[in-house]
Amino acid sequence: MIANAELLKNTVRNFKRMSNRRVQFSLMADPATSPALARKVPEVLREIIERQPDVRFDRAHLKKVAQDALEFELVFFVLDASYGKFMDTQQAILLEAMEAFDELGVSNSGPSQHFVLERRGGEQGHLAEQHHAAAGFRPIGGSLQRAR
Repeated sequence: MIANAELLKNTVRNFKRMSNRRVQFSLMADPATSPALARKVPEVLREIIERQPDVRFDRAHLKKVAQDALEFELVFFVLDASYGKFMDTQQAILLEAMEAFDELGVSNSGPSQHFVLERRGGEQGHLAEQHHAAAGFRPIGGSLQRAR
C-alpha cells in the first residue's frame, strides 16, 4: 500500500502502456584525446544511432571534461517497448561505437598509474607484503590482522 502523500511526491509510470523507451548513457574517452578528435565523436555517434532500425536519435554531446575521462552522453528512443529490442539496440550501438573509437584513434581507457615499491637498501620487496603493511596490516599466526 502506498500513501497518497507519497504518490503526489513521485512520478508514476505505467510501463504496460509504454510504446517506446528513452535510452540515455555515457561513453568515456581518454582525457588525452585531442580537441579535434573529440569534436568528431558526437557526429559519429549520431550516425551510428541513426543507422539502427526503429530508433529515433535525440542527442549526442561532449558532456564533461574531467581529469580521468571525457564523457560523451547519448540519448535516443527505441520505438518499441520490448526490453529485448532495447538491449539488442544498445549492444549494437556500443559495439559500433567501440569500432568507431578504434578507427578514429580515440582510446576509451584513461590514464594509468604504475607504482614501483622498493625496500630500504634498494632491494625490491614483495608487493603484497608492502601493500598490506602500508594499509596497516601485519602477519600474525599465518593471517593478516590490522595493526593497532
